[in-house]
Amino acid sequence: ECLFRGFSGWRRGTYFIWNVYLEAFPDEEGALISRGACKIETADNTGAIVDFDAAIKLNAKNPVSYNYRGVAKGESRQFVEALKDFDYAIKLKYDYAGAFVNRAAVKFASKDKHGACDDLNKADSLGDEMAIQLIETYCKHQWLGINTNARINANIDSYIRARFLIQIKWEPPYLEKPILTLLTA
Repeated sequence: ECLFRGFSGWRRGTYFIWNVYLEAFPDEEGALISRGACKIETADNTGAIVDFDAAIKLNAKNPVSYNYRGVAKGESRQFVEALKDFDYAIKLKYDYAGAFVNRAAVKFASKDKHGACDDLNKADSLGDEMAIQLIETYCKHQWLGINTNARINANIDSYIRARFLIQIKWEPPYLEKPILTLLTA
């Protein structure tokens, strides 16, 4: 629930809640993913990567962990490593639209605009609600042969930041144990 309220005040409270939760249940994959997402929102990408690494050690087959770790690496400008994580998330879940859109953000940042637009089109075909808007904004003129490099380069940082944060809000926390028991104990 906290990830859907990722505004300033809630982020701090959320981060605290995940810390308390992980003290009681240190091997809870969902809590590690959720705390890592909170760390991304507060620009602690190094700490987020540590949480996602721990979640991956617990379950190497969860594409969400790789997607989020790719986001943290993308935010840290580790584009090659981020692409590897998105590729693996897609390998695990071939219809993971969010991973296609996040990979598109990294491809844009890496100046692979054609590959990014291909990923956005794939995400659109998988039902990602924002993909069509992103295609209109960043790809439409590319298909017509019009050079939009200056406009795309001017907006790429805001695009990456907005898309990654939106993706974080789309993913629910995955918990096996109820968090309310910790707060009322």
